[in-house]
Order: sequence, then C-alpha cells, then structure tokens
Amino acid sequence: NPNPYIFWSSVTGPILREALDTSVWHGVGFLATFYGVFLSIMVIYVMMFDRLRHVDPRMTRMLLLISLFVLAGLGIHLIFWG
Repeated sequence: NPNPYIFWSSVTGPILREALDTSVWHGVGFLATFYGVFLSIMVIYVMMFDRLRHVDPRMTRMLLLISLFVLAGLGIHLIFWG
C-alpha cells in the first residue's frame, strides 16, 4: 500500500522538515502530536466498533451505508471544489 509513503512524502514530510528547521523540539512536538491524535482516533474507532457488535445487524449496515455516502460525498466535493 503506497498511501503512507505518498502522504509522508507530499504532506507530512515537508511539514516535519520545516518544524525541524525551526528546532528539534518543534519536530518532536509535531511527531508526538501527529501520532497522539492518530492513535487516539484509532482507539475511538476500535471502541465504537466494539459497541456496534452488540447492535442489531440491520442498524450496523445502515450506519456503514451512511458513512459510505458521507465519505463519497466529501470525496466528490474535494474533487470538484478541492
């Protein structure tokens, strides 16, 4: 999966480099904040889907379809109005 490499080389890498040019602590702070937020969101996802395990399967399917349409809509919005 090339997505992490594309993301780090095009978006996060330049931000990290600029932070490191300012000072090492800015770079460390950026990395700590980035991974702190990333891992916190992953924990929330895991907890959310653990709770969904006890919900009716029809409700789970409906929630997944809603999230699919919301993400598709956001993607289309970014493509055209970026």
